Amino acid sequence: MSLGALAFLNPWLLAALASLPLIYWLLRAVPPKPQQIEFPPTRILIELENTEKTPAKTPWWLLLLRLLAAALVIFALAEPVLNPNRDGKLAGTGPVVIAVDNGWTTGSHWTERAKLASRLIGEAETQNRPVVVLATAASAKTPSARIEAPADAKSTIAAISPQPFKPDRKAALAALQSSLASQGGAPTSVVWLADGVDHDQAAGVFAAGLQALANGGTFAVVESPAGGEAIGVVASVSASGKLEAKVVRSGGPARDGIVQALSARSQRLGEAPFKLADGARDTTVTFELPLELRNQVTRVEVAGERSAGSISLLDQRSQWQRVGLLSGEPAEKSQPLLAPLYYIEKAIQPFAEVIKPKDQNLTEGIESILAEHASVLMLADIGTMTGDIKDKVAEWVTKGGVLVRFAGPRLEKGGDELLPVPLRVGGRSLGGALSWATPQPLNAFEDQSLFAGLTVPGDVSVKRQVLADPALISPDVKVWARLKDGTPLVTAEKRGEGHVVLFHATANSDWSNLPLSGLFVEMLRRITQLGNMQSAATASGDAALDSSGRATGSSDAASLPPVMTLDGFGDLKPPPPTAQPLTIAKATDAV
Repeated sequence: MSLGALAFLNPWLLAALASLPLIYWLLRAVPPKPQQIEFPPTRILIELENTEKTPAKTPWWLLLLRLLAAALVIFALAEPVLNPNRDGKLAGTGPVVIAVDNGWTTGSHWTERAKLASRLIGEAETQNRPVVVLATAASAKTPSARIEAPADAKSTIAAISPQPFKPDRKAALAALQSSLASQGGAPTSVVWLADGVDHDQAAGVFAAGLQALANGGTFAVVESPAGGEAIGVVASVSASGKLEAKVVRSGGPARDGIVQALSARSQRLGEAPFKLADGARDTTVTFELPLELRNQVTRVEVAGERSAGSISLLDQRSQWQRVGLLSGEPAEKSQPLLAPLYYIEKAIQPFAEVIKPKDQNLTEGIESILAEHASVLMLADIGTMTGDIKDKVAEWVTKGGVLVRFAGPRLEKGGDELLPVPLRVGGRSLGGALSWATPQPLNAFEDQSLFAGLTVPGDVSVKRQVLADPALISPDVKVWARLKDGTPLVTAEKRGEGHVVLFHATANSDWSNLPLSGLFVEMLRRITQLGNMQSAATASGDAALDSSGRATGSSDAASLPPVMTLDGFGDLKPPPPTAQPLTIAKATDAV
C-alpha cells in the first residue's frame, strides 16, 4: 500500500487505527464517585493543606498525546518506506522486473537493498502483477529469470545473497530477454538496484537493454546514496618490503576510514588511516610493521565495510623467506657487476631475507646458512660437493628445502648427485666444439613449467651453457625453461619434500644476459615461493608439490581445489559446490 511518496510493507496493520476511539473511551473513563460518610474527627483535617491534587478528568492535551503515541506505534508496525517512484505507482501492465546487483561490492548495504526489493514486490502485489527477480551475479553457471507470483518472488529475493565475484550483466540480460519474450511487448516496470560500478564496461549496454524491455513502462535505476559507494582494497608487498593496501572506489565525495591488518586468528596487528579526496578513485596506505609481524598478516580489510571487495587475503607469497647465498669464488675477487652473487642478491632483495655467511668456506658457509633455518639455498658456480656437507644438504632438501644451483666454469668440469640432471663435461659455447652460430634466445614457457605465464623478452639470449646428458635424464626431471632450439636451460627434480633446481647458465652476465632482465627477478620470485608453498603444505599436512610446482596426491595434479572461500559478506567459509579449482598455471597471477 502506498500514500503519495510513502508506502507500507504491512498495510493490513493500519486497520488498528480503527481502535483509536476505543482507546479514547478507555482513557476518558473515570472511577465511580466515592460515597460520602460523615466522620466527626474530619474537622481536625480542615486546617491541613493537600499539596497533591488530582484532576477530576484527564486533561485534553494528555489525552491527545496518548492517542498520538498509539497511532505512531501502529504506523511503525506497518513499516513505512519511501517510494522511489514519486508518483507512488509502477507504470505498466506487464511484469515488474527487479534487477539486483549482488556482486562483490554489495555486502555492506545488502539489508537496505533487500528491503527495497521487498517493497517493490509489495507494490506489484497491490497491482496484481507478476514479478521477475533477476540477480546479476548468479551462483549457478546460468542466470535464471522466472516470471512468478509476488508471494513466490518474496521467497526468491530472500534466497538471493551477495556473491564474492563480479556480476555478469550480459548473461543476466540475455536470460531476462528470453523470459519476457512470451509477454508480447506489454509495458513492463523495470527497476535496477545498481551497485554503481561499471564492471567490464557493460553498464551502459545493460541499462539500454533494460530500458528497451520496459517498452514505455517504468524504468528506474536506484544506486547507493552519495558517500555510500562500494570500497575495495588490494594488499601487496612493495619493492621496499613494506605491506601496502590500495583502497579503490568508483568515485564520490570525500571519505576517510581505517584499513586493518589481521592475523590468521583475527588478531589486529596494525592499522593505517586512509583519506579519499572528493572525486578520488584510489589511495594507497602503508603499514609500518616489523618483519616478524608482517609475515603473520593474512588478511587486510577496510574497517566497517562488510563485503568481499573490502577484504584482501594474503598467502605465503607475501611473506619474506630466508634465502642463503654462497659463491664458488671465495674472496669475491671480481668486479661487483661481475660477481657471481650480485644479480641474485639484487633480484631477491624485494621479497626475501638474504643470508650471506661470513665464512666463504663451502662447508662452514652452508652449515651456517642451514643453522639460520633458510628455506632456499642458492649456490653460484659450486663444483662438486662431497662428504658430510653433501649429505647434510641432501637431507635438508628431502625435508622440504629448495636447492638452486647456477652453472659456471667449476660446474662445467663435472657435477655431483645434488643436480637434477647428469651433465656433459665441457658444456656448449659460441666457437666451441658444440657451438651456435648466434646466441640462442629463450623459448616460450610451457604450461607445465613453474614459470608459465611469464613473458619472455625478445632480447634475452644465452651464449654458453652446461649441457644435460639426454641419455641419462630420468622421467622425474622437469624442464622449466628451454632455449629456442629445445635445449634445457632450467631443470628441476623433486627430492623427498624438496626440490633441486639447476640454471644451466651463470648467475652473472658471463654466459647470458638473462640476469640483466626483469624476467630473472620473476623466475627467482617463483622459485622462492615454491619453497614457501612447499613448507606450508608440509606443515599443514596438505598434498606436497611435485617438481613442476603442482599438487600431488590428487586425481588432478594440474589444479588446486579450494579449501576456504570468501562469501559475499567477506566471511571465510567452506567453498560452495559451484567453486572451481584453480589452474596451477594461473595460480601465481591470482590476487
